[in-house]
Amino acid sequence: MANPKLEDGYTRVANELLEALARIKLCAYETKALIFIIRKTYGWNKKTDWIALSQISENTCILKPNVSRTIKRLQSRNIITRDNHRHVGLQKDYEKWK
Repeated sequence: MANPKLEDGYTRVANELLEALARIKLCAYETKALIFIIRKTYGWNKKTDWIALSQISENTCILKPNVSRTIKRLQSRNIITRDNHRHVGLQKDYEKWK
């Protein structure tokens, strides 16, 4: 039986961002990958983090080639940011999302 507790950890996300996420149209893979990115960044009080594609694949049940395409799509839509060192994070300025 599942028994989640806040004491075991939680992810703080501004309500304004959650509301913006609720308004944007995302495919299932984009949604899963984005939730995981938010968990691995905001869940550890970070704006960005280095997240391997294999880690996203393993935790979302999306095949690795599909993860790569999904990350590229989220980046091209300006929903996530990604630097040269593979640090990934949510683009907080949702007015820039496509």
